[in-house]
Amino acid sequence: MHAFLPTTMATFVSVVLSSLAAAAVQNDGVADTRFNRERGFYETDFAVVIQSRTAGARIRYTTDGSAPSPAHGLGDDNPVVVRIESTTTLRAMAYKAGLTPSNIDTHTYIFPNHVVRQPRYPSGYPTSMGGIGMGGLTEFDYEMDSAIVDHVDYRREILSAMKAIPSLSIVMDKRDLFGQVFTDSGKLKRSESGVYFGSQAEPGIGPASVELIYPRAPDRGFQVDCAVESHADFGAKRALKLVFKNEYGIGKLRSKLMQDAPLNGESATTKFDRLVLRSGHTRSFAGHDADATTYARDQWSRDTEIAMTGLGAHGTFVHLYLNGFYWGLYNAVERPDGWFTSAYLGGEKSDWMAVNHKGVLHGDDRRWHYVRGALKDKDMRVLRNYRELRQSLAVEHFADYIILAWYSRLYDWGPYRNWYGGNRNNPPGRFRFFMWDAEYSLFSRATPMAWIHGLFTRAAATRSGDMVGIWHALAQSPEFMTLFADRVYQHCFHGALTEERSIARFRRLAAFIESAVVAESARWGDAREALGEPTRTRNDTFLPQVKRVEAVMTGNVSHFIEVLRQEDYYPRIDPPEPTRISALSVTLVQAQGVAIYVTRDGSDPRAVGGAVSKRAERVRSGDSISLEGATNLKARARDGLEWSALRIVGETS
Repeated sequence: MHAFLPTTMATFVSVVLSSLAAAAVQNDGVADTRFNRERGFYETDFAVVIQSRTAGARIRYTTDGSAPSPAHGLGDDNPVVVRIESTTTLRAMAYKAGLTPSNIDTHTYIFPNHVVRQPRYPSGYPTSMGGIGMGGLTEFDYEMDSAIVDHVDYRREILSAMKAIPSLSIVMDKRDLFGQVFTDSGKLKRSESGVYFGSQAEPGIGPASVELIYPRAPDRGFQVDCAVESHADFGAKRALKLVFKNEYGIGKLRSKLMQDAPLNGESATTKFDRLVLRSGHTRSFAGHDADATTYARDQWSRDTEIAMTGLGAHGTFVHLYLNGFYWGLYNAVERPDGWFTSAYLGGEKSDWMAVNHKGVLHGDDRRWHYVRGALKDKDMRVLRNYRELRQSLAVEHFADYIILAWYSRLYDWGPYRNWYGGNRNNPPGRFRFFMWDAEYSLFSRATPMAWIHGLFTRAAATRSGDMVGIWHALAQSPEFMTLFADRVYQHCFHGALTEERSIARFRRLAAFIESAVVAESARWGDAREALGEPTRTRNDTFLPQVKRVEAVMTGNVSHFIEVLRQEDYYPRIDPPEPTRISALSVTLVQAQGVAIYVTRDGSDPRAVGGAVSKRAERVRSGDSISLEGATNLKARARDGLEWSALRIVGETS
């Protein structure tokens, strides 16, 4: 219920108006509206007083998502009082003849005990998805499933689940959001384009207010005006994109959202040009692969890329509200485009070229086309060609990118799907690939899971495709394959892909959203019941899948090494292993008949071209090696002409 200031408060009005009359008025515009209640979570009803300091100004407000204006909205007084009794999106502006109106302020007030009872078919909102057929679903269902809300396993947790992670509230005109005008019964009245029903070819975009609300730390939140755009394929639970441009509000978002992420917050920026709100899509409770839902696989891949390379798209999780209706658990993610690379590697966005599987996003792409074309087609067995490619491609990052994709069995991928990349043009820099859309990973019917994607096998050697053709070109180079083996060994035995660290990273993401998944299940768990499928829940779907991911990671490193050796992508001999390390000496062991070479100055025992380095010395297995004068002891094993991966003595897993 909403009401104007009651007449019984005449004395209060008199005081307020006297204060307004005494306030200084800017000559060029009306003073902004002020709310006496901050956005956030509430349990009991209250009154919000909205006022402007400009004498004679009047205030208009709305609660339906639309933008108030001098000619549209409720109120038309100063101050106004709005009674808040349930989840409400309150928007207000002030105006006065002869002055520029104030901007629109938006406050979302969330009542969790009302959210869990939100109606199945809200008045004026679509109930039908039309003829577009989203994953087999045809009907919108807004309500929180009472079978979850009132279930003995969840009823004590559901309200706290709504506050377990930050909430993001998008408020916008219904016509901009859904692009269709409906009667109160939900029947289509007329159809237009809109954000939610936009296609990949023609995404919908519209102006909106976006608020970030921290249940226990309100000072860390924000409210900004920006654009909301449809993202990726259709889905009942639609992915969206927040676009920050001056024409829609602010040109850049400043927030510590990513610094509060469950992983890699310490390396995250606080400035954003856009954020993608990933829905889980087919591997959400509303998707056709709902039984494999964890919501964490995708973010695990990006967080692991950061752990491996120092650079990847940060992400976190939020509860999303659309015009006050709870919409579910979403993964808020940086998009690795030219803004992203400039934010983390320097320069301006205009200095960078960005590309994904659909094509070039922005920037001069001539250097990229040279890399993926004429340069890639050169014989990489010739050292000068490989060195030229190294100047245009960050081969270490490329190796790590491939290793991660194969380790995690990423199969919805390849030259035609789900990747981003870019290079700096001013000054010229090296191209990098970035992980994207890895929800179809960390999954296998057998355990463990690692593989080599079929397009990358030696039998499928081809020069076509982007990273595929580049891989097959580089696989000709002994220098690159040595580097690749070194990266595999480093990550799998002493770095980000050890079994312990891989599982711990996934557990941390899963733990961050474990309670929030209860709310997600109430919102979307029964979405596919009309198709004869069961309700998906936290305990019966999410938690078993988390255990499944841990299972396919268990033993995955040794399996990965075996798979790589079968394809001749990793040496058949292991690096020498230390058995005793002290401040004065180290003992290395190796199989009988296999030579061990060490260097003490940090250089590689293997010389470019494959010979033994002039700085290397041969040692016997089991001998004590003095560390006196050694700055950085490195070791490789050699059997005939084959070298092992590099072992940096002193590394621990």
